[in-house]
Amino acid sequence: MKPKILLLTPYKHLPQFNKILKNNFIVIDGTDTHNIDDVVDICNKKSPSIVFYAPNYKGIFLDDTLLPECVQIIATPSTGLNHINSTKTKVFSVKNDDVLKKIYSTAEHNLFLILNLAKSIANPPIELSDKSIGILGHGRLGKMLYNYLKPLFKEVYISDLYYGSSNFYNSDFLTINVDLNPSSTEMINEEYISKFKKNIYIVNTARGEVVNENDLLKLIKTKKVLGYATDVIQNEYSDKQSVILNSNLNNVLITPHIGGTSIYAQELAYKTTINKVINDRL
Repeated sequence: MKPKILLLTPYKHLPQFNKILKNNFIVIDGTDTHNIDDVVDICNKKSPSIVFYAPNYKGIFLDDTLLPECVQIIATPSTGLNHINSTKTKVFSVKNDDVLKKIYSTAEHNLFLILNLAKSIANPPIELSDKSIGILGHGRLGKMLYNYLKPLFKEVYISDLYYGSSNFYNSDFLTINVDLNPSSTEMINEEYISKFKKNIYIVNTARGEVVNENDLLKLIKTKKVLGYATDVIQNEYSDKQSVILNSNLNNVLITPHIGGTSIYAQELAYKTTINKVINDRL
């Protein structure tokens, strides 16, 4: 008998992914859920063994200690796992998977945010060819961004765990592309930003928790940070409020965690994740 899978994330727009679902699972549509209580209620009624959830669409924090025993696997087509607490279930994701080398969606969104800061938020608009940008984190996305930004900016600097450009803190722009871990949590704070010699523009497509939003809000108001464009916010998966989300400042641009949601990117990430689940059950 095919296993039951609960889909919390919109999926019907992905034909290749849907074909895999149809051939291998009994699908339970949970895309109208709004909180963890809704998820638990469906699990109790329908008994799925797998829950599939991408972080891009809802602010649900999927705590598996609250899920019934029938749930054995959580699958997420994402690199970050800060939307999940897993203590008793297997988690399958695309973190560190080779498929990510084929997915440019978040890097493209990062470029979109940079251009918006330069052309829509900056007053007057900025000519990038006269400016420098610092890429914080030189992993997969950082490397993609370097290739995008090198022809646009006068200088592109890099700061990573093992390497740092000597002129990094001379940047006019900062783009945050680091993993979320204990050492990077709230690393973008007042002390860190004070190292920059100029007033700067900041872009964040990493995770909201990398930024101390209270410090950032203060720096925006004092114009040390001239503009902030982000696809992620602090407390995205909790009941706490994001001070940036509620700031209503005209030099803050927030997109709703859509960096990796191109159809091409979703098909690749979703298929890779669900195939890991299938292979695990063989």
